[in-house]
Amino acid sequence: MNYGQAIEAMKRGGLVKRSVAGAIRIAHHGTPLQYLAYEDGMPFNPSVADQLAEDWQEAA
Repeated sequence: MNYGQAIEAMKRGGLVKRSVAGAIRIAHHGTPLQYLAYEDGMPFNPSVADQLAEDWQEAA
């Protein structure tokens, strides 16, 4: 899936990942404080390569 599809999967409550990174989710979903974060809570700042990648997948 691409980055946009990964964002939509996270909006549905799922975890997504790329082969080069850990699982990413939306932290504080549904609040004004929501942001993308790794499972351990560290913020995820997507690079241009992340945004253009087609290798996103849903994590179990």
